[in-house]
Amino acid sequence: MKYFNSILPFFLLFISLSSFSQIDSMEGLWSSQESNYTTAVFYDNEKFVFKNIGDEPVEETVIKTGKDFIITNLFNPINGYKVQIKYTLLENGDIHSNFSGDWSGVLIWTRL
Repeated sequence: MKYFNSILPFFLLFISLSSFSQIDSMEGLWSSQESNYTTAVFYDNEKFVFKNIGDEPVEETVIKTGKDFIITNLFNPINGYKVQIKYTLLENGDIHSNFSGDWSGVLIWTRL
């Protein structure tokens, strides 16, 4: 039991670090065949920042992060759509994004 108690903190630290590294790999430039935008994901000052690169700027705000997902709110001033997006890292390295709100659908993003 003494051995278990001494190794438990290291095990928990390893799990938390490996969980962060999964979501950390979302950082980068992403494109989808179904979108006119390129999405840039940055990790800055202990938080994720999303920038959508296209003809018009689109505001996207991170509202929650988890072990393998990020949830954002997005407002598109061109069409007035407000959506919530859940980005999930897939095993193959792509990102699955599930949109809900004024537009519902799924986009798959690949790293540029």
